[in-house]
Amino acid sequence: MKKINKKGSHVSMVLSFIIFVVSLIFVYIIASATIPKSEPVKNEISNLEKNVLSVLSSNVWILRINENGAPDSCFSMNKPETLVGESTIALDDLGSVSSSISSNEILVEGGKNFVKVYFSNLIQNQNSLSSVECTSITPDSVRKEKVILESQILILISNFSNNYSKLKEQLEVPSNMDFDLYFEYKNGTNLSTIGRDPSAEVYSKELNLFFLSSSASNDEGKLRIKIW
Repeated sequence: MKKINKKGSHVSMVLSFIIFVVSLIFVYIIASATIPKSEPVKNEISNLEKNVLSVLSSNVWILRINENGAPDSCFSMNKPETLVGESTIALDDLGSVSSSISSNEILVEGGKNFVKVYFSNLIQNQNSLSSVECTSITPDSVRKEKVILESQILILISNFSNNYSKLKEQLEVPSNMDFDLYFEYKNGTNLSTIGRDPSAEVYSKELNLFFLSSSASNDEGKLRIKIW
């Protein structure tokens, strides 16, 4: 009877195991060389979106009133607080409504129905109301809300063009990464140029922004963010 070489068989099994382990290590090295380059970038696009929206959003007082079509030419209500450089913007369903500030009161044009009054030191009134005798009323609601202002969009794009490094730090973009911003109004007007994509893998996102414009109206546009 022929003897089985158990020693040779054992050595063969050990060699096969070693080859298997080496293969696994080789696959891991190849995979780890590509995954770390893409996964952090993919995760950072969400952080960039969150930080951009935080920079654009401001706390603004919003007073809501319902005039019920009363014939009064003007209504007045108490200011929620006193601010340096304070101003108002009033809107109804049809657009801008005349408003102004007089001492400790906010004055709003009458003859409307539901009116929303924005009060802040980050806005400019483009439709001021001349001083008239006003009927005092109590708003239906008075509270601070997060609002995206066109002025903040303009500042963001300006900082991107003129102070990239500081904005990169403010938006918490990792030092080993870069980013790009591009804003386009609903009418097609844009505030920056679309940069060429780098050779590295790029992650991008398009954000639909609804904002209060400098011309005292509700407007919208698209902000495209890219990071690599």
